[in-house]
Amino acid sequence: MIVPSLRLRHASVLAVHFWAALSVLLFMVLSITLEAWLGNALPMPMLGLAAVLHWSYSTERRFSLVVLLVLGLLGDALYGAPLGFHALLYLLLHGCLSFLASHVRFSRFTSLWLIVAVTTFVITWLVWLVASLLAASLIPFSALTIQIALTLAVYPWIASLLALTVTEREED
Repeated sequence: MIVPSLRLRHASVLAVHFWAALSVLLFMVLSITLEAWLGNALPMPMLGLAAVLHWSYSTERRFSLVVLLVLGLLGDALYGAPLGFHALLYLLLHGCLSFLASHVRFSRFTSLWLIVAVTTFVITWLVWLVASLLAASLIPFSALTIQIALTLAVYPWIASLLALTVTEREED
């Protein structure tokens, strides 16, 4: 019996872009499913955000900005967040991590994880501030902080899982 490989070897650029967007969507749905199953008593990690973090740094030009905008707005609808919160969060994080990816390569995953953590907390704080100003009231930040911390805690596993699925074609 032949077991199909998880790797998409030498996949076309379009197929890889499609897989990146689909994986973010699948992780968002998984996150919502876990929250519905476990109830709202526990803050849940934003698994879709963890996938965006991975794809934004791992390879350049993985997402088009329109796809990120649509995924972010879909995330707002799924998570019940203020309209534009996830879209702005995804776009800003993607921009920062894509910039880092084009200028810095980390030899150790822990260094990358630390930079991703700091960047995520800073940008989440900025997006929270903008959303609070637009809502003309303070949106609770403590639950969001716990949710981001949990997201960053599961990020290494999500990044490892997603790294297994795509092998980039080596350039000659």
